[in-house]
Amino acid sequence: MDPNQNPPARSEPGRKNTGTIILSVLALALALTWAVSTLFEIGLLKSFAAVILVLFGILVALFMSGIT
Repeated sequence: MDPNQNPPARSEPGRKNTGTIILSVLALALALTWAVSTLFEIGLLKSFAAVILVLFGILVALFMSGIT
């Protein structure tokens, strides 16, 4: 590599970590919602939380693999 060339640009790790933390907190909140609705047998809320949890799981997997 030529010493006069600029090094390759690196992604900002702080931004990626912030996004991961936000997604993790939202997933945790949905997991707690699902657990509470299971405890009190609230069927509609349980179904809604379960569907959103699956979608967040897919989103987190895509985010962590670097696709998004």
